[in-house]
Amino acid sequence: MPPPATTDESTQWPNWREDTHPLDYEDHDIRIIFGEQLSGTADVPRPEPATFGDFDPNPDGPDPDVWPLDHYDPGAPAAVENLVRITNTFPAPHVAWVTPEYIDWKYGHDPRSIEVAPEDLPSGQQPTHATGTVEVTAGDPSMELTDDRVEALQRLIALWNGEFVRGHHLLADKLPSWDTLFGDLQQAELERLRTDPTVDQTLVEAFGDHAWFAEEQSVFLRTQHILRKTVEYAPTLKTRTLISEREEFSALRGDPKEGLTHRVTVGLCAVHYALQGWDTWSYQPVDDYVVDLVAESPTGERHFLEVLTGHHNWELHRSTYRKLADLDQEGTPIVAFDARDTAYDICNHWHRAGLGELPLGPFDSTPRIAWGREKIQEAYAEAGTDWVIGDWFTTDWLWRQTFGSEGPAVDDDFYLSLTW
Repeated sequence: MPPPATTDESTQWPNWREDTHPLDYEDHDIRIIFGEQLSGTADVPRPEPATFGDFDPNPDGPDPDVWPLDHYDPGAPAAVENLVRITNTFPAPHVAWVTPEYIDWKYGHDPRSIEVAPEDLPSGQQPTHATGTVEVTAGDPSMELTDDRVEALQRLIALWNGEFVRGHHLLADKLPSWDTLFGDLQQAELERLRTDPTVDQTLVEAFGDHAWFAEEQSVFLRTQHILRKTVEYAPTLKTRTLISEREEFSALRGDPKEGLTHRVTVGLCAVHYALQGWDTWSYQPVDDYVVDLVAESPTGERHFLEVLTGHHNWELHRSTYRKLADLDQEGTPIVAFDARDTAYDICNHWHRAGLGELPLGPFDSTPRIAWGREKIQEAYAEAGTDWVIGDWFTTDWLWRQTFGSEGPAVDDDFYLSLTW
C-alpha cells in the first residue's frame, strides 16, 4: 500500500525501523520501506517497484557509488546528474535518487507534472496551435525583490567579493554573524531568502543544512558550517543565478557554481601567499584551464592551487587531478581541501583510480596534517614516483596561518588591497 498522505497520530508507524529492511550501504541508512507489490485493479493489476529511501543521506548530494540502486531501480546504472530526487516524511524523513525509468514504472507518469487542456491555462501562457492536452510542470514559487531583500543581497555580494560590510570582512572577521551583517533590516522580509513556503517543515528540520536540499528548493540562502562556525547566509545556486541575471546587482567573483566554503578557501589561499610576498591571481586562465589561484614568488616560482570540497562527484575530482597533471610542467600543483578527511579520501581515490601513485599506498587513517603533508611532499619530490600534487592544506590550517594564532597582525588596508 502507498504511504499515508498525512503523518498525524493515526498514521504513525512506531516500529518502522524494525519493520523495514536495511540495505548494506556503508555510511548510509537505506531501507526498503515497502517491497514490490501489485497495484491497479483486480482486472488490470500493475506491478509496482519497491519503495526505498535513505534516512541518513550524505549532506553533499547523491553518492554516485550508491545511486541509482542496483536491483531496485530499472534504470540503473545511470549518472547522478540524470536522477530525480524524491523526498518523503513517512515513516520518517528520507530521500531517494531514482531514474526516470523508475518514475515511469512506479507512477506510470511524471508526478511532478500534469496534462491540461490548453484553454485551461492563463491566456498569456496558452501555446499557439496546440491540440489535445499540454504538459505543465510545477515551477518555483516566486519571490518579490523588496528593498530589504535587495539590500541584503547587495551586502552579500560585497562580502563575497572581499569588501567590508558594516565594518566587517568575510575572512578577517571569520564569517561574521547574520545579525552583524543584516540585523538592521526587516527580518520578516529576509526570512523568504532562507525558507521555501511550499516545503514541508519536517523536511526542512531534517535536511535544511544539506546542500542538495537547499539547491533543489526555492531557497536563496542556506546554513553551512565553516571554520567551526554556523553560517546562515551561504548563497545557493539559485541566488548566484538571480544575481547574474539582474542589472541592479554587481557580479560575484569566481566560479558561478562554487559555494561559500570554496570561496572562503580561495580567499585564505590568496592571503596566505600574499603574506609571504607572493603575487596572486584568482580564477586565472592558464592554457586551456581556469585555475582557482595562481601564486608567483619574487623569484618566479609558480604554484597552481585548486580548492576541493567533500562532495562525492568523483569524476570531477579525477578531472581536477588530470588538470593539475597538465599544469605540473609549468609550476607546482597545490590542493586546498575543506577538511582533513576530505584530503585523505580524495588522495586515496586518486591513488586507487590509477591517476597517481602514493609510495606508501593509500592512507589507512586520517593522521595529523603535518605528517600527511610531509608524505605528499616526499611523493612529489621522489623522481620515480608518478604523483603530481606538490603540497596540500586545509581551510582550518589556512585560517590559523593567516588570521589565527599563527598569523601576523595586519591592518584592514592589506585585505582591501587584495583581489581574490
